[in-house]
This record gives sequence, structure tokens and C-alpha cells, in this order.
Amino acid sequence: MGPHALRDIEKGNASGRFQVDSPLVTLSAVAGSLLDQLKSSAKSEQSGPGAEEEMAELILRMLGLPPEEAHEVARRPLPVARPDRS
Repeated sequence: MGPHALRDIEKGNASGRFQVDSPLVTLSAVAGSLLDQLKSSAKSEQSGPGAEEEMAELILRMLGLPPEEAHEVARRPLPVARPDRS
């Protein structure tokens, strides 16, 4: 997943949607946040509905999206999975 996530961060940065100085450092921060969220969820430390959406919103804000847009995007329905074609 790392190469795909890095590609997406770089594309978002190049398009101006994300505002990050270092895509590699950003990838590390995003991956660390997601791993901790998974660990907390597995231990039932993160209680209550909406924890995943809140994490997604915070990550989008970290990438540079305005708070209102990050909130809306994080609560959109997930897309239907499709086979990887890269």
C-alpha cells in the first residue's frame, strides 16, 4: 500500500489539492496515524461510532484540505472496490 499511498499524496500535492512539503514524511505521518488507529480499534480503546471518519478527517486536514471540506469528504460513502490495474 505504501507506493500507492505515496503516489496519491504526490498527485494530490501536484494538483494543489494537498499542501505538503515532503511526500515521504507525510506518508510516514499518515501511515503511523492509521496503524495506531487500527491498534486502538483492535484493543477496543477507540469507542463510539464515527472514529474512522474522524481519523480520515484529521488526516485530510493534515494533508492541507480546509476543515469543512475534510469533514465532508471523510463522511462520503466509500467507493466500490475494483481490481488494482497499476
